[in-house]
Amino acid sequence: MKLQLKRIDPISAGKVLGGLYAALTLLFVPVVVLMGLFATLAGSASVTMTSSSGDFGGGPMLPGMGIFAGMGLFFALMIPVIYGVMGFVFGALMALAYNLICRWLGGLVLEFEPKDVVPAPAPAVIAPVASPDGPPSLPGRL
Repeated sequence: MKLQLKRIDPISAGKVLGGLYAALTLLFVPVVVLMGLFATLAGSASVTMTSSSGDFGGGPMLPGMGIFAGMGLFFALMIPVIYGVMGFVFGALMALAYNLICRWLGGLVLEFEPKDVVPAPAPAVIAPVASPDGPPSLPGRL
C-alpha cells in the first residue's frame, strides 16, 4: 500500500528533533567534563613540576585556571539546552521547507506493507459432563 506524505507539522517536528538533539548531546557531556577536568589537572601539574623549589607535590594552579574550569562545566551543562533549542528551531524550519517544496513537487511516496498478524488461539473451554446419577461434574474429576 502506497501513501504520500503531504505535510509535516512544524511544531511536532521541532519537538521531536529538539528532544533527539538534546538526548544525543547527553552522550558527549561526560566526555567534555572529563576533558575539562584533565586539562585543569594538567595545568596544575605543569605549575607544580616547574616550580623553583624542585618538589613535585601539590602546587598552585595556573592563574585563571579556576575560571576556565567553571566555564567549561557551565558550557558542558548548557550544551544539551543549546542543542535542544537549535534542534527545535531547525526541525521546524525543515518541516516548513518540506511543506513548501511538497506543494510544488508532491510529497514523499512511502510504501507500507501490512504485517501478518497471527491470531491467538482461543482459550479451551471445558464443558461440564452430565452423569446419569447426579449433578454434572468436570471431566477428570470423580
